[in-house]
Amino acid sequence: MYFAVVYDSTNYYIYYATPSSSPIQIGKVAVANQTYSMGASGTLVFGNRRTATTYNTRGLNGWENDFRFYSGGYGNLAFVQSIWGSAIGNPPVLTSSYPDGTLLLQGTNKFTFTASSPVGLNLTNVTLLLNSVNVSSQLTVVTNGTSGTSSNLSFSYPNLLPNQGNIAVITMQDAAGSISSASVTFDTYAATNFIFEAEEFDATTNGVTPQYFIDNPLYTATATFDINGNPTSYYQLDSIEAIDTHKGSGNPATSATDYRTAGNTTSIFKTQTPASGDVNRQKFIDAAVGDPLVVDHIVGNWATAEWQNYTKTFPAGKYNVYGRLSSSAAATITLVQVTGGQGTTSQTTTTRRPKRWASSSPTAA
Repeated sequence: MYFAVVYDSTNYYIYYATPSSSPIQIGKVAVANQTYSMGASGTLVFGNRRTATTYNTRGLNGWENDFRFYSGGYGNLAFVQSIWGSAIGNPPVLTSSYPDGTLLLQGTNKFTFTASSPVGLNLTNVTLLLNSVNVSSQLTVVTNGTSGTSSNLSFSYPNLLPNQGNIAVITMQDAAGSISSASVTFDTYAATNFIFEAEEFDATTNGVTPQYFIDNPLYTATATFDINGNPTSYYQLDSIEAIDTHKGSGNPATSATDYRTAGNTTSIFKTQTPASGDVNRQKFIDAAVGDPLVVDHIVGNWATAEWQNYTKTFPAGKYNVYGRLSSSAAATITLVQVTGGQGTTSQTTTTRRPKRWASSSPTAA
């Protein structure tokens, strides 16, 4: 397996490849203007974890070799592919795709990708397996570059189904017989679907009034209000135990890191809403333009029997409900409808058994 990490003064990009699968981007983290000086001496650790005072605290259970370092404007996929290609003989590569799976909610009915030979050989065969089904005969092909050559080709598949997860596997062969493949995992969920965030559960604004909710909340890193003084964001709004939320055992929420704590001390147990370690979705990227402190959050570190209430004005109609969930151990999560006692500690509920759950790792949103 091959891994590459690239930093361009704004983002870290993580790439992955195998001897037969060309490099693809599997991660992106926005961290601007980072510098580090090792001074007169320093320690660089591979395959292990370093804490503030200790080295070698969590070793990789595997083998490692062949580390390389490059500097000077190499922050792009093409350069990573060129290094990989030189190591294994320059087979064809997937140079781009859309959707590319780097963000969620890339809803579209068309999958497009570009394949090319890094050494200018004609491509003789390109196939696409979509969710294990060969759809190569439905591809439209466009030649890029010199007419009459096929060293750089763009493809489109127009029949993606909406609102589902997909795995595309592209296999490419050139005139010299070199074969490589690349896989892309992506979804076609539309950003216009009715979506609410896990951390936007019901709130209280004054410690007394229960079941306060915001239909179309802003996502902010500071408290915001409308002209009447009503909150327009769930940021730091409190919740009432056994009415809005129920917190079991485990660590409490802290105002320093959680989205919903209302300044509670660590002695008060609240539902934890830490920052997500996942790649930000487009709504958070857009929000961060106006406020760089905005990041996505999750509901995390649940214990047995914990719950959160969500109140929204749902558009009329029937729904397929999807949750983006993960767990480090076996877990059961139940979706229920509150049918009585709203705003009290004696709520009645009806369980809604889902036909399908959409799951992902490492975080839930």
